[in-house]
Amino acid sequence: MTIQSIEVAETVPKAHGADSNGIDADTATTKVVVQYNWSPGNGDGVLLCQFAFGDVVLRYNVLAGNTQYSLYLHSDKAAKAKVYGNTLYNDRAKNLVYGYGTSLAASYDFTDNILYSTTAGASLTTSPTIRYDSTLYGGATLPVPEGYAHAVRADPQFTGAPDYTPGTPASGSRLSGAYGLRVRAGSPAVNRGVTIGGNGGRDYAGSLLYTGKPDIGAFEVG
Repeated sequence: MTIQSIEVAETVPKAHGADSNGIDADTATTKVVVQYNWSPGNGDGVLLCQFAFGDVVLRYNVLAGNTQYSLYLHSDKAAKAKVYGNTLYNDRAKNLVYGYGTSLAASYDFTDNILYSTTAGASLTTSPTIRYDSTLYGGATLPVPEGYAHAVRADPQFTGAPDYTPGTPASGSRLSGAYGLRVRAGSPAVNRGVTIGGNGGRDYAGSLLYTGKPDIGAFEVG
């Protein structure tokens, strides 16, 4: 199952409902690839809810302006997730990456992601089962977890801001709404990532991977 090049926006739960996620790798699914998607203004940008078994790759997506959790970790111990080359931008909620209790028994491997928040009291869930590597942490209030490799604490130097205007059935998807979260040539995200094999060959905007050394985030500069 591959979910790619989709805009999913403004998803909210029905009355008395629980889920409000844009994209979800759910119960008993395996070998799921979620790539090149734009997920703004949902309750959860992406929910990983793999129970019974499963594995998922979440790569080169842009999640922004989600009102509950940008990325919600809710799988059981039999599941594995590789999360790399994504940009998570949070300006509406406290929880950028969130999970709790037995939902953290799964294995979550985060590499080469930009995690950025402008929200007061912003937080990242940590656990021995979550590995943050080569991550850029940005925003005035986002705490940097201790003990993880190759952490970059800096302003990513975005070229602009996300455009939350949704696409329509007539005009089609507005994947370009994420382009304000590209980074400038002098960004501390440039050349600071690590090489990942089998990475799909391109970034969110379709540029080839890699131009020189790997960059952190959903956009390769160059």
